[in-house]
Amino acid sequence: MSSSKGWLGSLVDRINTEQLMTFLISAIPELDNDYQALQTYLQANDWPAAARQAYKCKSVVKLLGMNDLLDYLVAIENTNLPVIANAEFHRDLALCYYTYIHHMKSYLNEQTS
Repeated sequence: MSSSKGWLGSLVDRINTEQLMTFLISAIPELDNDYQALQTYLQANDWPAAARQAYKCKSVVKLLGMNDLLDYLVAIENTNLPVIANAEFHRDLALCYYTYIHHMKSYLNEQTS
């Protein structure tokens, strides 16, 4: 994953800090809900539902520039079974997702301290 400061810094270059904070405050719960639904579909091996959910997640992920997470979503959307049915893929997806969420929450905490 690209450095969090560079990733968040590129967002600050596009919108001011206050706008970014407002956006992140609303985006984090939305991402959490969408990710939990995606995980449910993946764990149930419901590949068509997982593909639809991955597609749904992509717009916010693209907007935020979460490119590493986008790669996972594309694989799920394309129903690349040899890749997405793998437990390692699930673990790496979770790590990538939670790393981005952690960076967003840390940024919000830094800005409000």
